[in-house]
Amino acid sequence: AADGPGLMTAITERYGWEAIILSGAEEARLTATGALTGLEPLPPHALIFDIGGRSTEFISSNQREIAKTRSLSLGVVALTEAHLSDPAAPGELEAVASEVRRVLAEADFADVAPDAVLVGTAGTVTTVAALLLELKEYRPELVNNARISESAISALLNTLARETVEERVKNHGLHPRRADAIVAGLVEVLEILKFFNRRELVVSDNGLLEGVWLQAAGLL
Repeated sequence: AADGPGLMTAITERYGWEAIILSGAEEARLTATGALTGLEPLPPHALIFDIGGRSTEFISSNQREIAKTRSLSLGVVALTEAHLSDPAAPGELEAVASEVRRVLAEADFADVAPDAVLVGTAGTVTTVAALLLELKEYRPELVNNARISESAISALLNTLARETVEERVKNHGLHPRRADAIVAGLVEVLEILKFFNRRELVVSDNGLLEGVWLQAAGLL
């Protein structure tokens, strides 16, 4: 944000806290570290992805070491605003899928190991996991390490894409700010699975916050 440095100064002056802005590389490193911390067993090779509102981060790791980070212009808010109605109209899901495929195809994933485990973290993926696990209340210990299949994600997409945002909130207990973008998120997750020829992904409830905690504790 253009006013980022000013905001950091204001926080320090008002509250006495030392505030910093993470670089993209720092954010990716901390996200990957946090995401891997809670996985059992720890995969020797992993491709971690974090779907945000305006971008998606991909971090490849080998034996806990971060090999490469990428930030792609794929975000659920942007995809929703560009392509989706409420509820989704015929052809709109394919428009989202087509954009995701295009952006993925233009990225360089040559360093990703053939046996890399696909690991999803952050709100979109953890929300999908909670829905598939039919949790009435969010339980991180059940979401963490959950394995969700391509077929299950596809079935959930078929259900939610036919509903309005209001119906998703009422029928599934989704937060309104999550319910409006969850369909684009499901499409993106499916396209990521297809692109890397995977039939399932592993969910990590841990992520950036846990990475920051570990760094603050001097454990990295």
